[in-house]
Amino acid sequence: MSNKEDKVKLKKTLIRIGKSTLILAVAAFVCFNLVDCNFTGSSTVNSVLNEKTNETTSTNQSVNDYSNTEATTENESTVDDSNGPVSSNGIDYDLTEMSSTMVYATVYEMMAYPSLYEGKTVKMEGQYYALYVDADNTYYMYCLVSDALGCCTQGMEFVWGDGSHVYPDEYPADKTEVVVSGTFKTYTQDGNTYCCIDNATMEVAK
Repeated sequence: MSNKEDKVKLKKTLIRIGKSTLILAVAAFVCFNLVDCNFTGSSTVNSVLNEKTNETTSTNQSVNDYSNTEATTENESTVDDSNGPVSSNGIDYDLTEMSSTMVYATVYEMMAYPSLYEGKTVKMEGQYYALYVDADNTYYMYCLVSDALGCCTQGMEFVWGDGSHVYPDEYPADKTEVVVSGTFKTYTQDGNTYCCIDNATMEVAK
């Protein structure tokens, strides 16, 4: 075999190795970013929603910590509720006008600093999800929002109207995109503080 043919074969081999290395590098980069965002697949949603049955979740801990140290943590919040409504349609916090990054951050902050949002009107769009809790034989309704990468999820509980709507007959299927609008409130159950959008309207997103 000539030197020329050897060089051609060597070149092709190096190209194949280079492509394989590039693919592995990209895969490793993607995995690193997903892990960095605490990606857990379908369990991400459950980890957010199961605050009703797992009373020691980080969200509830944040709320309880805030209640005990309100004077200190309030100064750490980036929310300034003295400016009134931040949207152009009379709703105090219209998350449908925000980027996915801001939506996720705002919902997180609502959980961490609930008293700053108490009584404020909130509008948000996300995936509908119903969670059944054996302990009190009740379905709790949630609107789920994700961050920009789609790997981290926050769930906001809501009460549709006066709570008289019948499940599942009057509710959409899980993972349906919905728009929820109502008043932010907190309530205490079994010694734990929870957040929800109360007396809300709900419609399937167009």
